[in-house]
Amino acid sequence: MTQFISSAFFFFALGWIVLVKPALSQTDFKEIPGRLEIELHDPATSPRTKIERLEDISNEAFRAYADGALGAVRSALGTGAGGEIRFVRIPVVAPGRRPLALPDMGAAPSAAQCSVSSPWAEIAIRRHDEQTRLSAVLIWNERQLLVDIRTGDAPVPPAPRRPYSQDEFERHAQRYGAALPARKTEELLRSELPADLAVLFRRAPQSTLLPFSATARAEMQRIAAESVSRQVEIVARLATLCAPGTAGHFEFSHISEVTSGSWKEHR
Repeated sequence: MTQFISSAFFFFALGWIVLVKPALSQTDFKEIPGRLEIELHDPATSPRTKIERLEDISNEAFRAYADGALGAVRSALGTGAGGEIRFVRIPVVAPGRRPLALPDMGAAPSAAQCSVSSPWAEIAIRRHDEQTRLSAVLIWNERQLLVDIRTGDAPVPPAPRRPYSQDEFERHAQRYGAALPARKTEELLRSELPADLAVLFRRAPQSTLLPFSATARAEMQRIAAESVSRQVEIVARLATLCAPGTAGHFEFSHISEVTSGSWKEHR
């Protein structure tokens, strides 16, 4: 009961928020301004169902991110914004042998007065009669977290919105692990490994007790935990572009564009 009361107070403080409900019609939106529908997707841990509540997210980093990013969006757009936000977690490697069934992460509707397209979020805002209608997909992509760490390097393309398969990940990890004793890892990092795995493998510790793939997975958990505040800040900056009174269509491909403000606007 205490947990229910505290959760209810949290959501009341943010305004009307409904978790995993049928999509609102235009009539519903006019009748209930500020009503926000939330969908939570982690196909790695809940492949067949949506997650009902924030506190039910089992991945700690994703849970903290969803909590913080939700508050950042509401702060940027105001408590009167209604619509939908979909949170999606993409792990660095799929947990099983079958491909993950990922939810739709499509681009923003063309009718939006303001939209943002980026590796971290797809945001669209429609305004009518002083009401704000939000459509957003906020993407916790562990592969993108690794790419974002390369802030001091030359920009690389955004990470794909899919995890590595078990076979792909193990193959890369085994090759890197085999190169460690011969000290040939830097050559491998530069020439053959994808950019995101190069970051992960360089940071992963060596162990004589565990295969390198296991230590790399553990390092991914640490990187994810360290990345929460940065990813929430990215979402806050992107959402601010569509704050009340603003309009435009913005595209980002690299984290330096967000942190420096050098985004591209498309009219």
